[in-house]
Amino acid sequence: MPPAPDAVTPLEGEICIDASQLRPGVHVRLPVPWIEHQFMFNSFVIIDDEQVRLIAAMKLPQLFCDPRRCTVPLPQPGEAPAADDGGGDHQAQRAVERAAEQQRLAALAAAGIAEKHERSRVMGELRGRLDKAQQHYLSAARAVGGAIKGFARNPRESIKQVAEVSAESTAALLADPDSAIVLIAEKAHDDGHAAHSLSVMTLALLLGKQAGLPEAALRALGIGALLHDIGKLAINPAILRSDERNRHEEALYQTHCRCGFEQAARAGSLSQPMLDAILHHHERFDGSGFPDRQSGSAIPLAARMVAIANR
Repeated sequence: MPPAPDAVTPLEGEICIDASQLRPGVHVRLPVPWIEHQFMFNSFVIIDDEQVRLIAAMKLPQLFCDPRRCTVPLPQPGEAPAADDGGGDHQAQRAVERAAEQQRLAALAAAGIAEKHERSRVMGELRGRLDKAQQHYLSAARAVGGAIKGFARNPRESIKQVAEVSAESTAALLADPDSAIVLIAEKAHDDGHAAHSLSVMTLALLLGKQAGLPEAALRALGIGALLHDIGKLAINPAILRSDERNRHEEALYQTHCRCGFEQAARAGSLSQPMLDAILHHHERFDGSGFPDRQSGSAIPLAARMVAIANR
């Protein structure tokens, strides 16, 4: 195995040199850990006198050089820098410039690799967050689906299950709202009562969070959102699916708000904001909604948020 880059022994092709041999164009390797100096690399071609000065100031007991990588002849120990004869010989300067360009390109490559690694790390973190949100969604969908189906038979147990989903969803959303938004977009076309209720709950919670509701109020809002369509269980599924209901069918459809409210109220364990969300989630700000044609601020806050999320 080859020595580590900061080894104190020469690598293949290297020789020991001292600080007097340092010049622009001379290759040098610093035999110290990378963190202990200010250069981008341990091994590089010197590009200017300032680098010579900085390396000399480190007073390292030894330096290493690979003559094959030098762009100028390697001076002998103690040899003074050649005087500029003014003859216009720019060969050494061009060599130094080439070395500087090589280092610049190497630095850009290193930065690109670092950026790629950081991008990969961030994407991995995002995938982890979305996977966690996905697992929560699937678990919540199963729980909500079971609670809705069992509501008529055992409303108290169903409300308990829904309350657990709301509490867990509120905590998850407060911890990572971005994943919740992405998941809503991903699940926007999911069919079924449970999927719709989860989407409405998530959007309502986002609205509540933006409005500054405390966590307890958010949990209550979540319960109301999950149960907002509970009255549809009493409506013929063909009427629910129809996009062209006649007047009688539309009147029957609109009864689901009050029917759900009455069912939930009989359970006896829901707060007023939860019941408001069930009864008034089809009211409209201009008074054109149902069942009571409420308008503006007369519509309870929880109902307003669920109504917006339900659109």
